[in-house]
Amino acid sequence: MKQALLKRLFFKLRWRINNKHNTTKAKNLFHQSSVTVGKHTYGPIEVLYDNGRGRLTIGNYCSIAREVKFFLGGEHNSIVSALGLSSQKYIPAIGVSNVMRTLTSLLKTMCG
Repeated sequence: MKQALLKRLFFKLRWRINNKHNTTKAKNLFHQSSVTVGKHTYGPIEVLYDNGRGRLTIGNYCSIAREVKFFLGGEHNSIVSALGLSSQKYIPAIGVSNVMRTLTSLLKTMCG
């Protein structure tokens, strides 16, 4: 019991030392070398599946919601963002031209 508590305490302390440029908090134990967090990002980091081979990169000025869980080590072909993206490489499933057509159609419907 004491050993597990000490391990968790040292893990969180090491996380804070390595992440002085942000205010994230590690909710659980994971491979810290697999996770990179940018400047001024805040919120809890919870990695549920980490086999040591996956990578998680979170950019600068990001907000992470309390209930977000990250799963590493699988095959993922998309990038998730709360902001609009204007590059084809960031929207592989639908493409920029389809997004622009949809937006144009919505604007025409709304504005007459």
